[in-house]
Amino acid sequence: MSTLEAWVIAIVGGAIAAIIAAAVLAIFKAPVRERFWKPIGRGLRWPFTLRLTTSSRQAVTEREMALLRDKAATNAKRFQEVCDLLDVSPVLPDSTLVQERIQRLQEASGEAWAHAKAEIETAQEHARSQIAATQSLAEMQMRETARTREREIELAREAAHEEGRTLGRAERTSEVEAQRATPPLQPVWRIDDPGPGGNRFYLRNMQNGVEIADVSVEANTNEFMFASSTQTRGPFGESFSFLGSKSHHGVRFGVDFTVRWRDSNGDWWARTVKVDRDPLGTW
Repeated sequence: MSTLEAWVIAIVGGAIAAIIAAAVLAIFKAPVRERFWKPIGRGLRWPFTLRLTTSSRQAVTEREMALLRDKAATNAKRFQEVCDLLDVSPVLPDSTLVQERIQRLQEASGEAWAHAKAEIETAQEHARSQIAATQSLAEMQMRETARTREREIELAREAAHEEGRTLGRAERTSEVEAQRATPPLQPVWRIDDPGPGGNRFYLRNMQNGVEIADVSVEANTNEFMFASSTQTRGPFGESFSFLGSKSHHGVRFGVDFTVRWRDSNGDWWARTVKVDRDPLGTW
């Protein structure tokens, strides 16, 4: 027997002896049992429990995979519903449909923006026109209000003036009525006859302190023929001369002159002034 074999036999024999000794001690010593036999027992049982543990993990794994498959199926179903709702189709990674749709969306976005911009400009123009119309209406109403106010002021002014004129007329009427309550002095007329062959006659007022104006002399042409003016304008002085001659009837029967005048109250008056016939020897 070689040296190596001797060494192997020695080592194996020592190990067996140690195991036997530990087993004997384990029978009588609890600490030895805890530290020696329990690990050995667990090691001996492990091969028998390996199949059961692996089956449990496989079941759990299968359940997890089933849940993942259900979730994937649900997601696929929802994705398909969204595609159906949007009327699109799933595409392959190398497909150009996505780029085309993106381009179409960009074009549609540009068209929508241009349309919205046009509508905004139209709305702004409409708003500007409405603002301008409102301003014009407000200015017109302000001008109309100003004209109405001016007209009201003018009417008030005219009413005040008319009231003043009415009061003035009333005061003047009162004064005239007061003056007329006392009759003014009346003139006493006389016409001086120059005699046969004369042609200048004089109308005279013999009443002093009389205010008269606009005096005129009239006569029937069968009795007298005037050869000058027969009227005066304005206040009458002491006398007024006029030219003329008696007709044949006036020479034989005299002339009845009519004198007219206006007194201080503005009233018109008329009197007849008689001029006698010429002496009998002058006919």
